[in-house]
Amino acid sequence: MTMHMLGCVELSFLNYDAASGLLEGSIAPLRRIGDHEQVAWSLVFLGIVSRCTGDHEKAMARFEEGLALFREVGLVQGAGYALCEMGIVATRRGDLESADNLLKRSLVTVFEAADRMATAKAMEALADVETRRGEFVRSAQLLASAQTVRTEIGGPVEAYEMEAYEALLATTSRSLGKARFAQAWAGGAAMTLTEAVRFALADQSALATLDRNDHVLIE
Repeated sequence: MTMHMLGCVELSFLNYDAASGLLEGSIAPLRRIGDHEQVAWSLVFLGIVSRCTGDHEKAMARFEEGLALFREVGLVQGAGYALCEMGIVATRRGDLESADNLLKRSLVTVFEAADRMATAKAMEALADVETRRGEFVRSAQLLASAQTVRTEIGGPVEAYEMEAYEALLATTSRSLGKARFAQAWAGGAAMTLTEAVRFALADQSALATLDRNDHVLIE
């Protein structure tokens, strides 16, 4: 098992110091052999470690560096994933306008790349933005749509995201009340994935890009 993979395993067990050491240690050897794609993934997961430990500045720098490498090697899926992580950091900083932009760019990109796990993650991240804006019905619908995807593919929320996810779910549910939350959840769960993505985008510029079926949003 590579240092990168071991680092990801440690991250999944919330062993942030061990994960950071392994992921950091994986970068130099990967650079030497010219594996820029794997370097990019190590940078993104290092960014997640930084985000989870509260260092948003370092996290954003890692994500931006990873995004640049993904663009360099032409990996659309990776670029979409990095954009999502950048959007999550922007949300935690309270910059909801930037977060909304980054997350919608991410959502279009990973949806077109047929990465359903990343699509669910982007919808959950957008739900967080909606809750912070007081749009609790939209948030509940996005969370339900994302949960439907996760159930279909057998991909649960990552352990390092669980605390924030449960807090988001609780805030949204409490704000709506039991009956309204259940109604909104049912509406989101009934959407197809394409319907859910279009609902999440909710603006003509993003929808137009989706209709063109291109990847200009990673540029």
